[in-house]
Amino acid sequence: MKAVLLAVLCAAPCLYGAPKVRTVAVLNFSNTSGSPSLDYLKSALPESVSATLSQNGSVKVVERAQLSKVLSEIQLEQSGVLDGGEISRAGKLAKADVLLVGQFSGNPEKLTVVLKAVDVTSGVVLDGRTVEASLGDVLVQSGAAANSMMAIVSGRDLGYLTISSTPDDAEVLLDGALIGKTPIVEYKVAAGEHRIFIKKKGFKEQDNKIRVNAGERKKISESLAPARNAYSFHLGAGYRRFIPQSNLLTQGNVIVPRLGVAFGKFTAGAEMGIMLDLDHSYSYNSAFGTAIRQDRSYYMTTYSLAFDFEPFNDATYVSPFVGVFGGYARVSDYRKLGDDTDQKLSSNDLLMYGARAGIEIMPKFIVSFIIEGRYETFNRNITRSVSFSNGVLGGLGSTDTSLSLANFSIGGAVRFNLQ
Repeated sequence: MKAVLLAVLCAAPCLYGAPKVRTVAVLNFSNTSGSPSLDYLKSALPESVSATLSQNGSVKVVERAQLSKVLSEIQLEQSGVLDGGEISRAGKLAKADVLLVGQFSGNPEKLTVVLKAVDVTSGVVLDGRTVEASLGDVLVQSGAAANSMMAIVSGRDLGYLTISSTPDDAEVLLDGALIGKTPIVEYKVAAGEHRIFIKKKGFKEQDNKIRVNAGERKKISESLAPARNAYSFHLGAGYRRFIPQSNLLTQGNVIVPRLGVAFGKFTAGAEMGIMLDLDHSYSYNSAFGTAIRQDRSYYMTTYSLAFDFEPFNDATYVSPFVGVFGGYARVSDYRKLGDDTDQKLSSNDLLMYGARAGIEIMPKFIVSFIIEGRYETFNRNITRSVSFSNGVLGGLGSTDTSLSLANFSIGGAVRFNLQ
């Protein structure tokens, strides 16, 4: 007797507690594209969707072959109008609890498919999806969209998603199907893992994997960063503080106009450096023992090509970079005369090269800022002529020394990123 009671208790949940598995019939779709060449999709799309749903264990799917009588008696797919009487009649003929109906429009490059799951008894739309895809992808994506609807259709445990973005009006794809634009409030989803894709033109796309528990009200908020094109041009101007390694030179100021192009993680640019006054003045004793100051300065211009690498080019606000550069430099030596004019003493043409590292602030915005440090050297030293006194009768003499222009520099720049 106890064994019988135990068997009845175990069987009770199966007899009374187990939810009924709903049956879904996928009807032919309506072609609203105006293109007869796409008519084959009226049956091809539901065939693909039906095949996908047949692998979903939460619902039963009516075989498409059994729907011929329904399709001949009720041309629901041709009108696209969900009439309550036709829905009920079609459901009874198909022996289905839910009808999946759809329509498509557009062209082979971009098709829009609208799917709706309609309850046969009440005529209420249980769930819907919109898919936008090319002809080559529309079958797979429509199947994925229909599959994602089965959570609500089947009555499984549900959760709720609220999705927002800054800026708003971004498209949201849930498990490959378009569910609307942000903000989306309390959207019903099946409990479990899902993939959410948020995209808006001109902004970097966000791809998230989430888990929603039964009854959970999950909130997702994304700040979308401006997207950088596959390549973009930029113009900029900067300043560097020239710090020479030689103690015979003072520090100088360099103005740097620059233009370049960014592609992915790499940036190539051309820049010009202008330094008007690199002081190397000195004093010597005259024949009478008094100190005479010789005002001297270098005027230097450089022309170089630079190549930079940003390892984290998806960064929104701060992006580090490293780079190398090389080019040509002209260094001219000037002496200041008593009448406040300058006399050019010599000119040197050099090759220059070096490396740099820094960070770009707000790299995805129209205006970004650069902070950098660099080391610069040259293919050879320059010759520096220094005067000295030979006494009252000897006059002035001069001696030549070798001077290195190798230097460190630190500075910054503002850059205008042209999309």
